[in-house]
Amino acid sequence: MNSLILNPGREKSLQHRHPWIFTGAVDRIKGEPQSGETVAVRDTHGAFLALAAYSPKSQILGRVWTYRENETVDEVFLRARLARAIGLRQELAKTTFRAPLFRAASKTLSVPRSLISKLSTGFSTLLGTETMAA
Repeated sequence: MNSLILNPGREKSLQHRHPWIFTGAVDRIKGEPQSGETVAVRDTHGAFLALAAYSPKSQILGRVWTYRENETVDEVFLRARLARAIGLRQELAKTTFRAPLFRAASKTLSVPRSLISKLSTGFSTLLGTETMAA
């Protein structure tokens, strides 16, 4: 698997579960990952830290999918994450919100660059690894 190898000491933010890997934290890229590809993130000694979505055109070179090495990032993974986020928001909406629209931001979803909007007609989902317009 292609990998992002971090500079010494730059693994600390990931160990504290910060989901972004900035370009300045990366010592080198092992392999030739494509934009949006899932890459392993490793410390300077090669120890596994996370799986992340690779985004070469951004200052945020990687956005963490998971901190579990044995997890597979695929359609099942994404559907489970999205279903959990939708379920949490539905529960919250029962007691807190009365608006017909709510959004799930990527930080709480644990899905890089994602947005879910609940409209009166249903859910729409937007996923990507490149910059999205606000």
